[in-house]
Amino acid sequence: MKQALTEPCKDCPFLKKFSHGFTMRRLKELALQEMPCHKTCRVDEDDEYSSGDYVVTDKSVYCAGAMIFLAKRKGQFTYGFDDSKLNMKASVR
Repeated sequence: MKQALTEPCKDCPFLKKFSHGFTMRRLKELALQEMPCHKTCRVDEDDEYSSGDYVVTDKSVYCAGAMIFLAKRKGQFTYGFDDSKLNMKASVR
Protein backbone atom coordinates (compact mmCIF):
# COMPACT_ATOMS: atom_id res chain seq x y z
CA MET A 1 0.00 0.00 0.00
CA LYS A 2 1.02 3.57 -0.43
CA GLN A 3 0.35 6.86 1.31
CA ALA A 4 -2.04 9.00 -0.69
CA LEU A 5 -4.46 10.45 1.85
CA THR A 6 -3.51 13.42 3.98
CA GLU A 7 -6.60 13.53 6.16
CA PRO A 8 -9.23 11.06 7.33
CA CYS A 9 -12.52 10.55 5.52
CA LYS A 10 -15.77 11.61 7.20
CA ASP A 11 -16.43 8.02 8.32
CA CYS A 12 -12.97 7.24 9.67
CA PRO A 13 -13.12 5.24 12.93
CA PHE A 14 -10.19 7.30 14.28
CA LEU A 15 -12.22 10.53 14.33
CA LYS A 16 -13.18 11.92 17.73
CA LYS A 17 -16.86 11.90 16.76
CA PHE A 18 -16.73 8.09 16.80
CA SER A 19 -15.04 7.85 20.20
CA HIS A 20 -17.89 5.71 21.56
CA GLY A 21 -17.27 3.00 18.94
CA PHE A 22 -13.71 1.92 19.77
CA THR A 23 -11.52 1.92 22.85
CA MET A 24 -8.13 3.60 22.64
CA ARG A 25 -6.54 0.17 23.00
CA ARG A 26 -8.46 -1.17 19.98
CA LEU A 27 -7.62 1.90 17.88
CA LYS A 28 -3.94 1.43 18.67
CA GLU A 29 -4.14 -2.26 17.71
CA LEU A 30 -5.78 -1.34 14.39
CA ALA A 31 -3.38 1.50 13.63
CA LEU A 32 -0.29 -0.60 14.32
CA GLN A 33 -1.43 -3.15 11.71
CA GLU A 34 -0.79 -0.69 8.85
CA MET A 35 -4.50 -0.21 8.41
CA PRO A 36 -5.84 0.58 4.93
CA CYS A 37 -8.56 3.17 4.42
CA HIS A 38 -11.82 1.23 4.42
CA LYS A 39 -13.05 3.24 1.44
CA THR A 40 -10.18 1.94 -0.69
CA CYS A 41 -10.78 -1.74 0.09
CA ARG A 42 -13.14 -4.33 -1.30
CA VAL A 43 -15.68 -5.89 1.05
CA ASP A 44 -15.58 -9.68 1.03
CA GLU A 45 -19.22 -10.61 0.51
CA ASP A 46 -19.09 -12.78 -2.59
CA ASP A 47 -21.16 -15.64 -1.21
CA GLU A 48 -22.87 -16.92 1.92
CA TYR A 49 -19.52 -18.00 3.43
CA SER A 50 -17.80 -14.64 3.04
CA SER A 51 -16.69 -12.82 6.16
CA GLY A 52 -17.69 -9.28 5.25
CA ASP A 53 -14.12 -8.21 6.00
CA TYR A 54 -12.29 -5.48 4.16
CA VAL A 55 -9.85 -6.86 1.58
CA VAL A 56 -6.82 -4.86 0.49
CA THR A 57 -6.56 -4.34 -3.26
CA ASP A 58 -3.86 -2.83 -5.48
CA LYS A 59 -5.72 0.49 -5.17
CA SER A 60 -5.84 0.49 -1.36
CA VAL A 61 -4.00 3.24 0.52
CA TYR A 62 -3.11 3.68 4.16
CA CYS A 63 -5.76 5.13 6.45
CA ALA A 64 -4.84 8.76 7.12
CA GLY A 65 -6.75 8.64 10.41
CA ALA A 66 -4.60 5.73 11.61
CA MET A 67 -1.40 7.50 10.54
CA ILE A 68 -2.43 10.73 12.31
CA PHE A 69 -3.49 8.75 15.39
CA LEU A 70 0.01 7.23 15.61
CA ALA A 71 1.83 10.43 14.67
CA LYS A 72 0.12 12.21 17.58
CA ARG A 73 1.65 9.58 19.84
CA LYS A 74 5.29 10.33 19.10
CA GLY A 75 7.51 7.30 18.71
CA GLN A 76 4.69 5.09 17.47
CA PHE A 77 4.63 6.15 13.83
CA THR A 78 5.58 2.92 12.09
CA TYR A 79 4.60 3.34 8.43
CA GLY A 80 7.83 5.04 7.41
CA PHE A 81 6.10 8.01 5.79
CA ASP A 82 6.72 11.69 6.24
CA ASP A 83 4.05 12.75 8.74
CA SER A 84 4.54 16.41 7.75
CA LYS A 85 2.20 15.69 4.81
CA LEU A 86 -0.64 14.71 7.16
CA ASN A 87 -3.31 17.14 8.34
CA MET A 88 -2.41 17.02 12.02
CA LYS A 89 -5.30 19.41 12.78
CA ALA A 90 -7.84 16.74 11.80
CA SER A 91 -10.16 15.77 14.62
CA VAL A 92 -8.49 12.41 15.29
CA ARG A 93 -8.32 10.89 18.77
